[in-house]
Amino acid sequence: MPLIREPNAETQEVLQTFRWFRGGMVSAFSQVEFGMCRLLSCLRQRDEFAIELQRLPFKAPDRAKRFRSVFVTSELLSPYSERAAEIGDTFELIIVPRNFLAHGFARIDMPARTIQMRKFDPISGDTWNEAHWDIPFDRMEPWGRQTDSLAQATVALCIEVSEELGLEF
Repeated sequence: MPLIREPNAETQEVLQTFRWFRGGMVSAFSQVEFGMCRLLSCLRQRDEFAIELQRLPFKAPDRAKRFRSVFVTSELLSPYSERAAEIGDTFELIIVPRNFLAHGFARIDMPARTIQMRKFDPISGDTWNEAHWDIPFDRMEPWGRQTDSLAQATVALCIEVSEELGLEF
């Protein structure tokens, strides 16, 4: 729950929207990440993908790259490559916001009409680096809906590919 200084009705409404936004963003991120990885896992069981998918990358951006690359390099999956690229690209865009929402501290700034997100983000030479990301109140709902749409598109693509190739997604 974010730090609030003014527990009035308007602040409570913003707080409720932020809770929805934070939970929805983190949940959608998980759905997309798991969906991509699960489909790769299913594809790995097929001989034509086994060598390319011997190892699942550890970092989320690398997983998105691997997901896109499988669709680009496989003639069998090429009809889906544009959708897979869009999913991978959009997924990469939400990694940073998701990290702030999952690991950060939030404070409602009513005068600035923002949620101020802060988290420790060690960088070379500064292990105490503190990063920030401010979320305008009016962007929470649109970003939440866009992220939910991404999760739905990912699941739809994974199911479609699974059915087409006889996988058990």
